Amino acid sequence: MTIPPVVVPPGESDSPLTEVWSSQPGRGISAPFALDDSSVYLGGSDRRVEAVSLASGKTRWSLRLGGPLVAGVLYAGGVVYAPTDQPGTKVFALRVADGRKLWGTSTGGIGAPLSLINGLLIAQSRRGVVMALDPATGAIKWRRRVGPSRAPAVEGDSGVVIVATIDSLFRLNGTDGKVLTRIPTPGVILSSWVRRGTELIAGTTDSLVIGLRASDLTVAWKVRADGPILSTPAVQGDTLYAATAIGGLFRVTLTPEPSIHKIADLSWPVTSAPVLLDSLIVLGGADGTVRAFGMDGNERWRLRIGRPAENPPRLIVDGFLALGGRGDLHRYRQ
Repeated sequence: MTIPPVVVPPGESDSPLTEVWSSQPGRGISAPFALDDSSVYLGGSDRRVEAVSLASGKTRWSLRLGGPLVAGVLYAGGVVYAPTDQPGTKVFALRVADGRKLWGTSTGGIGAPLSLINGLLIAQSRRGVVMALDPATGAIKWRRRVGPSRAPAVEGDSGVVIVATIDSLFRLNGTDGKVLTRIPTPGVILSSWVRRGTELIAGTTDSLVIGLRASDLTVAWKVRADGPILSTPAVQGDTLYAATAIGGLFRVTLTPEPSIHKIADLSWPVTSAPVLLDSLIVLGGADGTVRAFGMDGNERWRLRIGRPAENPPRLIVDGFLALGGRGDLHRYRQ
């Protein structure tokens, strides 16, 4: 039987982190947010894309688009790609230097995060259409209707695009979108995949952690937790950490045979994916608290941010960034 973790009482945390700055650049910030060496880029339900300085926390530029950003933003090569939902229903490319629009392409409302795969920008509409866009011009190279998805597409072997819909898994030819493989999903996947060698790993809403062979989507292994896994597991070498929505924190040993062990029964709903910070597992909760646990499952420290803490902390060179539910952004240094 798993013993509840030792908890650090509020106000008694010995957190080794120092808050460098905090700001509130927007409202309803969606995952994922993006960053480069100098700035953080965020999009939210207030229809705005914000560029925030990593050094000071001040907003460098802010741009209002035609619809809410419910699927976050993506950064690559000096450009922020921003997908909007209804009524905007476009994907935009914005220059990071000043927020200037480089192009905007009508795609239908986007409900899943964007991906860059083999030189193509992959967008998934709420109506279940996968589109491959040219990142430079926004031109749509191909479309394929597969069904609604909440998880971003991921790259398979040789530029293949892998998509998880509510009821199926697809391998699509990256050149023309042709369906190469379709199989029933082993469970609904709502968060990003983790690539580990030749396998793709994800959590499912029916309490499974699964490993699929990227080459053909067959199930290599699966283990069962105590509740829905709504966030992306964290992998470190041959070990994986996953958190369930009802508060179970699990360690999965991947070799020689995958096995699962609960290391903590938490008394609060987990709302963010686990992040590994040195030898700690960092999680966000519905109460707006970010907590760090040792590998033994005992709490080491906690930080209060705006509730709920749904976006996982993002590691940076000297600490991490934490985003609260009120659009508050915090930079912490170790």
